Amino acid sequence: MTAETVDRLSKELLAPEGFSSYQEVHQWLTTCCEVKVAYRTVNKWTKYRLKGKLRIATSRE
Repeated sequence: MTAETVDRLSKELLAPEGFSSYQEVHQWLTTCCEVKVAYRTVNKWTKYRLKGKLRIATSRE
């Protein structure tokens, strides 16, 4: 992944709407950035290198 792509992904991970799954991150990279990488690579970059947090749905009681 290029530095520009990594920067865009970092910003998207910080956005309030964020991503709810690594599959969603993978799809975003494929469609928006035209980056073809393996799912495992996306998972590692998001979780370990960028320290990204996925959006967690909260339930109301």
